[in-house]
Amino acid sequence: MTRARTFAYWIAPPVVCAILYWPALTSWFRTDDFWWLQFHPVIAGFGDFLAALFGPLSHGTIRSWSERLPFLLFPRWFGLSVWPFRILVFATHAANLILITRIGTRMFASRAAGFAAAILFTVNSGIMLALGWVSAYNQVLCGFFLLLALDSLQRFIETGQRRYYIWQCVAFLLGFGAQETNVVYPAIALAYVLCFAPRYWRAAVPLGIPSIAYVAILHASAPFAASGPYAMHFDGSIVNTFVTYWSWSVSSTYMRAPIPLPGWLIPAGAIVVSLGLLVAAARAKMPGAFCLAWFAFAIAPMLPLRDHVMEYAVYLPVIGLCWLGGAALAERHAAPFAIAAIYLAMTVPEARFTAQWNHDLTMRLRDMVLGVWDLHARAPEKIIVVAGVDDDLFQHAFLELPFRIFGANKVFLSPDTNVSGAQDFIIPTPILSHGLQSGEVTVYDVRRHVTPTSAPASDRSAPRDARE
Repeated sequence: MTRARTFAYWIAPPVVCAILYWPALTSWFRTDDFWWLQFHPVIAGFGDFLAALFGPLSHGTIRSWSERLPFLLFPRWFGLSVWPFRILVFATHAANLILITRIGTRMFASRAAGFAAAILFTVNSGIMLALGWVSAYNQVLCGFFLLLALDSLQRFIETGQRRYYIWQCVAFLLGFGAQETNVVYPAIALAYVLCFAPRYWRAAVPLGIPSIAYVAILHASAPFAASGPYAMHFDGSIVNTFVTYWSWSVSSTYMRAPIPLPGWLIPAGAIVVSLGLLVAAARAKMPGAFCLAWFAFAIAPMLPLRDHVMEYAVYLPVIGLCWLGGAALAERHAAPFAIAAIYLAMTVPEARFTAQWNHDLTMRLRDMVLGVWDLHARAPEKIIVVAGVDDDLFQHAFLELPFRIFGANKVFLSPDTNVSGAQDFIIPTPILSHGLQSGEVTVYDVRRHVTPTSAPASDRSAPRDARE
């Protein structure tokens, strides 16, 4: 392989990703991001820093590397600039693409298979939200640690050098600071050795101990919810949830298209791709079984959450299906290429459409938040009433009270706001009328204002209100 081809082999998947998801990669903050931007505890020494990084929070997660560390450091260093987060997300995702390529190449003894797997993963519309929403970075970073651990296991089996086994353990343990799905790695490792090197099964079994301990610690710090979207349901709904995530993995997210199509077309395409993958798994035998096992294990933690079905959850499991698809394409038969064309026709338009939608939404959120900031910086003593807020602006920003980031605690919605759940945020009409007459109230109408693209020059301080 020439140098140019080798360079293209590694760089093409990240380049395709940047082109396809550029709107998502240039998006601003949204939803939970505003909660984390207010996560700004007082840190007087190294002990306080460790407490902020690892201490229990009310929501019970311990995502030290994927959520707490970036939101502890970047707002202090860069204010409300989103670019440090975006660079971090894309760099980690690019590393994942390299690892997917390497693992797939070793697994199927084919560079073409590894390369094709990375491309198929890149164009899956389900990964958009993980790239376009900073708070979903936990999916990307968890994928990095899982893939790095598996890559190290492969090298340990190939070389017999114990240092690779140690690197696997290090990557696995670090993964607990990224996202809870990391607990499934022992099952993935055991499946891999049983499929490729059964004599190493004893090396995989001890990996289960940290996962068991982690689940116990997590449950002790925050018992599992009995109701609400995070309540677990171990019943027939698990099958429905599995089918939903599988369909999103082999077709477009929510099985929709950005253009009008017959209602049967995308479900039919999903069936064709599913059958193609099952045939590819049967032909690949043990490697195919492992790819399906990766999908099953990676999606397993999400299956009991029947009321919290999220598109970003396919980021990790779909990797296994992409390895299968890459292996089928590497055989260079007509059928896999035809099935891949169906897959691309379903995923690429939706990926591009949702990436642009996410970007446009966050630009509206940015205009509202920074516009209010600008008014607050000019007259911090005044009450600010925001008019023209629709459901998107309310659900993805206002509900999280992002204005507290810069100390604006007197921000309300106008009385004509017609959004579900907004009643507690609406200023009473008599108070608004009196405030307008006395000059104590100023109104910001999101439909009319054109706001700056950065924080007001008079107040570029880092967030100062913690919400724990």
